[in-house]
Amino acid sequence: MATIVLGAQWGDEGKGKIVDVLSEDIQLCCRAQGGHNAGHTIVKGGTTFDVHILPSGVLTEGCVSLIGSGCVVYVPGFFKELNMLETHGIATQDRILLSDRCHVDLDLHTKVDGLEEVELGQGSIGTTGKGIGPTYSTKATRSGVRVADIFNKEYFDEKVRHLADGFKKRYGDLLSYDVEEELKRFDDYRERLKPFVVDQVPLIESAVKGNVRMLVEGANALMLDIDNGTYPYVTSSNTGLGGIFTGLHLSPRKVKEVIGVVKAYTTRVGGGPFPSEQLNEFGERLQSVGKEFGVTTGRKRRCGWLDLVLVKFSHTINWYDCFNLTKLDILDDFDEVKVATEYRYKGEKLASFPADLHVLDNMEVIYQTFPGWKSKTVGLKKYEELPVNARKYIDFIEEFTGVKCKYIGTGPGRETTITNPGSWLAHHIHFFTLTTDRSQHHFIAGPVGHMSTMTQTLTEDDLYRTCSQYRLWSFSPTTLAALRSKTHSLALHRATTTSHIPAEKCLTETEELLLITRYCDQLRTTAAHFSFPINVKATAVQYLRRFYLSNSCLTYPPKDIYKSVLWLASKTEGMHYPLGDFARKIATDRDVILAPEYKVMQALRFTLDVRQPYRGLKGALMEMVNLAEGVVRDGEVRSGDGRGARELQDGICGLQGLQDGALSTWRRQGSKSGALEAKEVGDRINAAYAAARNVLDRPALLTDVWFLYTPSQMTFAALYLADAPLTDFYLGTKLPMDSEARPKILAVIHSCAELLASFDEKTIISKEQRAELEEKLEGCRDPATRDLVKAHLAAKLGSDDDEEEKKAKKKEAREKHKKEGDDFFGPSLPAKG
Repeated sequence: MATIVLGAQWGDEGKGKIVDVLSEDIQLCCRAQGGHNAGHTIVKGGTTFDVHILPSGVLTEGCVSLIGSGCVVYVPGFFKELNMLETHGIATQDRILLSDRCHVDLDLHTKVDGLEEVELGQGSIGTTGKGIGPTYSTKATRSGVRVADIFNKEYFDEKVRHLADGFKKRYGDLLSYDVEEELKRFDDYRERLKPFVVDQVPLIESAVKGNVRMLVEGANALMLDIDNGTYPYVTSSNTGLGGIFTGLHLSPRKVKEVIGVVKAYTTRVGGGPFPSEQLNEFGERLQSVGKEFGVTTGRKRRCGWLDLVLVKFSHTINWYDCFNLTKLDILDDFDEVKVATEYRYKGEKLASFPADLHVLDNMEVIYQTFPGWKSKTVGLKKYEELPVNARKYIDFIEEFTGVKCKYIGTGPGRETTITNPGSWLAHHIHFFTLTTDRSQHHFIAGPVGHMSTMTQTLTEDDLYRTCSQYRLWSFSPTTLAALRSKTHSLALHRATTTSHIPAEKCLTETEELLLITRYCDQLRTTAAHFSFPINVKATAVQYLRRFYLSNSCLTYPPKDIYKSVLWLASKTEGMHYPLGDFARKIATDRDVILAPEYKVMQALRFTLDVRQPYRGLKGALMEMVNLAEGVVRDGEVRSGDGRGARELQDGICGLQGLQDGALSTWRRQGSKSGALEAKEVGDRINAAYAAARNVLDRPALLTDVWFLYTPSQMTFAALYLADAPLTDFYLGTKLPMDSEARPKILAVIHSCAELLASFDEKTIISKEQRAELEEKLEGCRDPATRDLVKAHLAAKLGSDDDEEEKKAKKKEAREKHKKEGDDFFGPSLPAKG
C-alpha cells in the first residue's frame, strides 16, 4: 500500500522533510511527475541536501528510489545529484531507478523556455526556466524523446535533430543552440545511465503484489496543477492525486493514506494570482524569518497569510486524509496571525476558489485574526507542549477544512516534527477507550471516510483507515447499489448470451438480494445450533454478504456457499471445531464445506478481519455502570461542560423519560423526587444493553448497515434505539452541548438508527418462497459452477498424487540417512572408473 505526499498550496510547503521522516520505514520511494524544477531541502545530521529530481527517500538507507514515467528528466542534473550524494558517502547504485518511459528534458528545451517567456512579455508566467513546459509540450505533440530512446543512438540522434530543426524554424537566430554538442554529451551519458534505467510497469506490479511499503512524493502542488491550478500560471503536469496514478502506474485502490502538506502561511514563486499576499511589512517579515528563497531558482518567494479557502479547495480535489502543517515556528514572534476564510466578489461570497483570473484579481479577501503565541516552538516534541494559542490556530485549520493536522513541523530538521495525538474533534470528543481493551476505540463522526475522532493515544482515523474493512468494504448507498447492479448484470449477460436463457427466467437483482438475506438469517440459526458466540455469527454473515458483492447467485447459489463461510468464520474467530464433527452436525459432507472455500477467500480478497460493534457496546455498558455507581475517579471521566464524577453520577441517576418501544417494560421505582438509586440505574443500563445487543443481532446483520457505517456508529445507534435519554446523557459526557461537532455526530447516529429501525421481518422470505427462488435459480445458474464438489475432488486427487510422490522421496532420504549414519566409516566411496 502506498502513502502519498502532496503539496496543498503553490509548492515549497516542505514536502521533502515529511517524506524523509516517513521513509524510515519505507522500501520504495517514488516521484510520479514534474522535473528538476521542483526543489526539496532536507536537513539530515546537520547537513543540508538540496535535491530536485531525486525522491527524498534517497537519504534513507535500504530505501529504493524510483523516478516514475510521469516525470521529465534533465540527465546532467540527474548525474549532478548522484555525485552530490556519493560525495557525502551515500550509495546510489541499485538504489536509484529511472523509468524508461520518462521524457528527456534537453538543453534545447531550456533555451526554448527562456524564449517563450520573452514572447509573453508582461504576461510571462515566471517559470523556473528549466525547460519543463517545453518538454511536456513536445510530449503532448508526440515529438518528444524518452529515456528508452537514448539507447538507440541512431534513432535518438534523429529525433533530437528533428526537434531542433522545428524550433529553429520558429525562432530563427534567436535560438542559440548546438544540437551536435548536446548529442555528443549523450554519447557519454548513454552507458553511465544504463544501470539506473528500469521498466517501471512490472516493478510497480511486483511491489504491489509483494505488499512493499511505498511512499510517493508529489512535485510542486495542487495550485500549480495544469487543470486545477491558477491557469496559465501553473506548471505543465498534473500535480494532484490524478497525476500520481497515471505517472506511476499505481492503482487508486492501492493507496493507504494521502497527506497534504500545508505551510503555516502561504508562499508563491513567479507570477500569478495570490489572494492573501502581503505586500507590506508582514510579507517582508515572513520572507525574511522564513528564509523564503526558491531552492531551484534562488528567487525570493512572495509571502502572505494562510489561505484556508485555497487549502479547502485543494482538499476537495485531492481528498487528503490528513495534513502535515509546516513551518509553524516562523510565526512564533508575531503579535497576531491572520487566516483568509472567505472571498467576496461584488459583495457576494464566493462558494469556492474561482477559475476566473479577473475575479481573483478584483475580489475581497476576508480574514480572521488570531492572537500570536509569542513563544518558541522550535524543538518541542509533543503536541501538548505547544503554546495554547498555537494549538487554537491548529484547531481552527482542522475545523475549517475538516482535515486533521497529523504532523506539525517546528523547524527544518527531521527531529522537529510533532505527531499530533488529537484533532479538532478530539479536543471536543474524547470518546470512550474500551474498558476491556485499551488499544481499541470506535468512533467516526460522519459518513465513512469523512470526519474522524481519536483517543488520547491513537486515532480512529489511524486505526480504522488502515483496516481492510474500511478500505475494501465501506461504501456509500449509491456505490453499494451500483456494485450489486454491476455484479448481477454481468451474471445475467452470461446466462442470456452463453447459456441462451431468457432474461425473464433468471433471478432479478431484487430476488437475488432476498435470497441472500434469507441465507444470512439461516446462518444465524445454524450458528446458534453450534452454540457459536455472536462474533462468529456476525463474521459469517459478513463473509456471505461480502462474497455476493462480487459474485452472483446465478453463478454461486447461496446454498452452496453458506456452510463454507460459517466454517471459515469459526476458524477466524478462534472456535476450533473439527471439520468432521462440523459436517456431521449439519448433516453434510466435508467436501461440500471445503469445495467453495478458496473461491470465498478470493472474493474476500484474502482479508478475513471483521470489525464488530459488540466490544464497543460492552465498553459503553461498563462505563455507564461505573458512572452510576460513582466508582470512576474524579477527573477520569468528565463531561464536555466540565462535570466531575460525582456530578455525572447525580445526572445519570436523575434521568427522566424512557422512550417507548425497546424498553417498554422499564418502570421508574425511585425516590419521591423521581431520582433512581444506583442499582435501579444499573438495571436500566443493563436493559438498554440487552435491547441494543438485540438490535445489533438481527436488524444489523440483515441490513446493509455494516457496509455504510462504522462499528462505533452502529453501537451508538443501537443504544439510541434502546434508550434515547440514556444515550443522550452518555454522549453528553463526551460532547459539550454547544460543540459544533455534536449535531453532526448526532445526525450520523440518527441516520444509522433509522436504517436499523427500518428492518422489517416481512422482508425475510419464507421457506416456501426460498424454495421457489431456488427452483427458478436451477434453471439459469452457470453450468460451469454447477458441481463445485466434483471440481474440488478432481483438484484434490491431483494434489494427493503429488503428495504421495513427496512422501516416497522423504522416506527414501530417511532410510539413506539412517544407513549412512549407522556405518562408522561413513558412506561408501565411489568406485574407480
